[in-house]
Amino acid sequence: MRLTGAFVPLVPLLWLPTALLIKISLPLVIVYILVEEFISSLIWAGFNLCYVNFIYDAVTREKVALCIAYFNILNGVGVFIGASLGALVASFNLSFFGLHPLLWVFLISGIARFVAYLTMIPKIKEVREVQKYEKGEIRREIAKTFIPFGLTRISHHQSNPAPITPAASANPSTSSNPAK
Repeated sequence: MRLTGAFVPLVPLLWLPTALLIKISLPLVIVYILVEEFISSLIWAGFNLCYVNFIYDAVTREKVALCIAYFNILNGVGVFIGASLGALVASFNLSFFGLHPLLWVFLISGIARFVAYLTMIPKIKEVREVQKYEKGEIRREIAKTFIPFGLTRISHHQSNPAPITPAASANPSTSSNPAK
């Protein structure tokens, strides 16, 4: 949650370059927005996975539904307050430093999210024992996972690399037999 939470403030800040890109080319802005939304979706997917897993680990099985309900209520209230404040700021028609008023909303949102992250992250403690990995250990763990499936490593030095597919099935019913 520490890592994905650090990326959440970037989501609104990624909208700021659109003010410059719109002056260059509209198709470039469209491509940039698609890339920005793809990055945003990865950040939010990671964050949502982390907070749900944290709730599952932090509370007893009997209280999981209640805690998720509380989280969703507080999240909804936060979305309402944030959207209302954003609309209020956008209605002031601030245009300092050549930024459109809506881009000021994104800038303030990114700063507020970063301040919230810095305020809240020290208060969140891991409740279960987590294995610490040294450099290179994760690569070995991943390799151990794929070796039983018959997957081979491709080296950039191989002129004829082996395919990364599981070994062919020895089941005769799946082979093509021209005599049938």
